[in-house]
Amino acid sequence: MLSESGNGNIVPIIGTGQPGVMRAAASLVIATVLMTSVTAAKAGAPDPAQVVAISSSNNNWAITVPAGHAMLVVPQGGLRVVKTDFGGSASSPRYFFLKDAASGEKIVSGWLEPAGKIADVRQTLQTSWRQESAHLKTVGMEPSDVEVGETDDWVTIAYQIANKRGSSLHIRASRIVADTWIDLHLSVTGAATAADNQVLVNQLLKSMTFRVK
Repeated sequence: MLSESGNGNIVPIIGTGQPGVMRAAASLVIATVLMTSVTAAKAGAPDPAQVVAISSSNNNWAITVPAGHAMLVVPQGGLRVVKTDFGGSASSPRYFFLKDAASGEKIVSGWLEPAGKIADVRQTLQTSWRQESAHLKTVGMEPSDVEVGETDDWVTIAYQIANKRGSSLHIRASRIVADTWIDLHLSVTGAATAADNQVLVNQLLKSMTFRVK
């Protein structure tokens, strides 16, 4: 199915009802508990200038909010725009979700929010993580091997989720670019070892670039 993005470009949409949706369970949980410091979207149609827009150019996804001045550039590869109905903070018009399910599962999701909402990126990420990890435990997906660090200008929290078919590696990453706070959740899940999937999810984060409009 095709859908028109916020800037008029046509992008493929994948529904969330396919068989592989169960492999995204951790992402669905995360989507309901992240961004607690951000005010939920008001009822009614949002201002188009405040809605995330995703366009395809030169084998990249370009993700931005028209009112902001930062654009996140994600190498397209097998990633496709997914139509989500997770609810909670994932209902924000500034939320996006990309997924590659060709071999295992690779996810790039997150929010682009006004930087003025964030006094301290590291503290905000830590607060969000405490709530996220507590909720993951309640649904039987307790994170392990949690590592707090930095990658380039990203503040990061990396962790694993137990997976019977292999390994599931995740990175929470936050930073401010221009007037935009970018908060990401990246994951790689598949039959490879945790060490191999950790390399892949790290490479995924390092592949993110930016343009300032």
